Amino acid sequence: MTELLEPTLSRTPQERALYTLPPPRLPQYADVCWFEEAFSREDVARIREVAELFPPETATVGNAREIDAGIRTSVVRWVSPTTDSVWLFDRLAQLVGGCNQSRYGFDLWGLNEGLQVAEYGPGGFFSWHKDHGRDAHSIRKLSVTIQLSDPGDYEGGDMEFLFGPDVTTAPRGFGTAIVFPSYVMHRVTPVTRGVRRSVVAWVSGPPYR
Repeated sequence: MTELLEPTLSRTPQERALYTLPPPRLPQYADVCWFEEAFSREDVARIREVAELFPPETATVGNAREIDAGIRTSVVRWVSPTTDSVWLFDRLAQLVGGCNQSRYGFDLWGLNEGLQVAEYGPGGFFSWHKDHGRDAHSIRKLSVTIQLSDPGDYEGGDMEFLFGPDVTTAPRGFGTAIVFPSYVMHRVTPVTRGVRRSVVAWVSGPPYR
């Protein structure tokens, strides 16, 4: 004879079996969000000045931070919080925090890795990848990019996103901020003329569970 389970309606919400809990809904979810002219020309000039205070490095990939020109070719500067740069951290925290509240609802800790200012010269690119991964990258929840170059200053260098078979190109507008979940596949196509500059940051949080 089959034993009958106790009706779940007689339990408190905290005691109910997991399968009886209604899943949360995110009606405003977006694969990618962008905010045109989020940063003014004065802001961008200030970002560039701050970036010059930090040494340039050849861009690396993966947790081991290996140089692999077959995956990425660019120069980066790692910007940490200082009296000169803390305003940028504050602005990004406000921007991403508001976006997360309305779109994603992720549990977030903050900008634990600092900021990366990247330069892609002729031939520079970053092939398809996602920012979320194993080990240190497992806590990345949201990625953000700020366009620091005028669209006419370079050719190629498009930031693209892959959603199934469809490729979406992000806007190139000066000062545009782009926010997306770190598990979204994206790339920067090869620059064919000029230099593309951007800020890249990752907002971390507890591992998905």
